[in-house]
Amino acid sequence: MFVERLRGDGMNVRYLRVLLGCTAVTAFVMYCSTGERGSTLHLRHAVVSQLSPDDADTKVSGEPSSST
Repeated sequence: MFVERLRGDGMNVRYLRVLLGCTAVTAFVMYCSTGERGSTLHLRHAVVSQLSPDDADTKVSGEPSSST
């Protein structure tokens, strides 16, 4: 359903891959009475923890730009 919604919104989903059993990163943000905040990220079973260098396709982004 999510992929269909993205496609319906005009997004190119050609390189999108669905990984069953994985979630997005979950964050818990804590706010203190002083105004400071802290956060905890839960990465277990998150999609980002399932990626490897082989998942990167340099052809998708095109040629690297040269700095002059």
